[in-house]
Amino acid sequence: MSTPTCVRFEAGPDLSLFRFNTGFAGCAVFQLRFSALPKGIYDASIEYLHCFPGALYIPLTDVQIEELLLVMIQMIELYTLKYPERKIRLKADGQLQTMLFRVMLLVHQDALLPWFTIVEERQRSLISFFRGRDSPTFFLKRRPDTSQPAPIQTILHTRSRLFGNPMHVQVYEN
Repeated sequence: MSTPTCVRFEAGPDLSLFRFNTGFAGCAVFQLRFSALPKGIYDASIEYLHCFPGALYIPLTDVQIEELLLVMIQMIELYTLKYPERKIRLKADGQLQTMLFRVMLLVHQDALLPWFTIVEERQRSLISFFRGRDSPTFFLKRRPDTSQPAPIQTILHTRSRLFGNPMHVQVYEN
């Protein structure tokens, strides 16, 4: 599996929402959102948005799916770096999330285990006929010895409205 040298995504100031573009000309937009639940648990949900209207849809290639899985892990890494005490819940609400969460945890288990504890919780179906359709819930929690925050750098490229010259600002946290 190839690792991208530079990952580009947008994030909200509290890192509760990340956006990542991939696909042909960046037409596929994925959002990873962290929503608060009781008891310090934060739900991670992934949403796929495509920029083409109506029925025009371009599927992702295997390379783009690999890139998406790596980026999802890196988004979780950044979020838990800022909030190490939070437990992340990966509970699939649909087929896309089920596939992405399972493959991400399976393929990248070796990279995740030194940094996170991963606990699987199975929900039983109320109707025995649907036993094979159980969807597990996974909880990720950053290990205490890996929670030392690294400096976070923010870069702003803009142009002065007063003088018209370009400005490049780097903001460091810590």
